[in-house]
Amino acid sequence: MGRLLEYAFREGGLEPAGLTVVGEPALDEFTARYLERLRSSFSLPIEYLQIALTSDDSSD
Repeated sequence: MGRLLEYAFREGGLEPAGLTVVGEPALDEFTARYLERLRSSFSLPIEYLQIALTSDDSSD
């Protein structure tokens, strides 16, 4: 999270329209509340994107 914020908001940063945290696990209720708090308390345009990783079994 720290690195994402640094890249986005440090002087000379990218000035993003939004921030996306990407992870494999499903978003749990605790983390959803945390992200909502970041959005409301700090006006951060932050979202979570779950990705599904699959193993490539073609090497067998």
